Amino acid sequence: MDINYTEVSIIDLLGLIQGLILGGILIYLGYKQQKATLFLGLFVIAYALDLLPDIIEELEVTNSYPQLNLLPFEFFWFLFPLFYIYVRQTSIIAPKKKALSLLIPGGLVFLLNLVVYFQSNELKQTFADSIWYSFIDIAGLVFSLVIGVKTYFFINKHGQALRNQYSETQKKELRWAKQFLLMGIVFTVFTQFDFVENNYYGSLLASIINVALLYWVSVHGIMQKNIESLLPDLHEPDQVKLDTVDIKGDDKLKALFEKVEQSIIDNKTYIRQAITIVDVSNDINEHPKRVSQVINQETGKNFKAYINSFRINDAKAMLNDENASNLSIEGIGLEVGFKSKSSFYEAFKKETGL
Repeated sequence: MDINYTEVSIIDLLGLIQGLILGGILIYLGYKQQKATLFLGLFVIAYALDLLPDIIEELEVTNSYPQLNLLPFEFFWFLFPLFYIYVRQTSIIAPKKKALSLLIPGGLVFLLNLVVYFQSNELKQTFADSIWYSFIDIAGLVFSLVIGVKTYFFINKHGQALRNQYSETQKKELRWAKQFLLMGIVFTVFTQFDFVENNYYGSLLASIINVALLYWVSVHGIMQKNIESLLPDLHEPDQVKLDTVDIKGDDKLKALFEKVEQSIIDNKTYIRQAITIVDVSNDINEHPKRVSQVINQETGKNFKAYINSFRINDAKAMLNDENASNLSIEGIGLEVGFKSKSSFYEAFKKETGL
């Protein structure tokens, strides 16, 4: 059997092997520690196996073994749904239901491809040339892009909830997941153009990107921890729910906000690094969800921005204070409660425009 090795086939083989190994590690971690990582591991393995039909075609193996044509490893329908489920289960707003129903279309397509695979080569070729085969590809593309956009908005929603509970959000915002998702959507559209599939350099570029994305998402997935919500349910059987009233017009709740602000100022709570909404609510013996919603409606800011406003006010005073001239700008940021230089710079720019 003659095998036609090319740079494209070698890189794709590397991606396949890398994906199977890293996906296996993620599944093991998901089984032992964080259940959400299991879905990312399945995503990486499905991504890697999706390369196999192309590898067989690139190596011209089907010339000697025509039965390997149309291998049922077209897992494109599974990729975006698996990544969406992983993001949902990792997020601070992780729903109880895992949205496994999104895997049903991919399962049906896999069963169809499996049935086709065991047909004669003539029937397989007839199916490959039919309008139905093209329709399945187009439907898979549309379905994947819809789930990709859905995942993007879910990550944004996660970020909003996160900033209402944590003052330090680095490594919790799932920025890498959003970046990977955007690259994945762009790459998916990019690979639909003929010059990628029919051009050697286009195929080479696509193979390199596949290997890079597989490695990148796997490493970030291994490092990512589940983000737990700090807000327990608010049960008020004899009172009006907080989110159903106009807080600004409620004297008791307005007094609660003043109590929150006074406590933060008196105790300089904001200089604690990585302070959370629970820390503030414990200081005044109030429910965290109530405190979070009061801050939102009274200031128009999330918890993170609210705490940072106190820090920035202190930082501005220190920058103008000759007694603090021995401190660097980074040192001032640490003094007022920021955990890193980057978070101080980002908050300062957002608060002052400078």
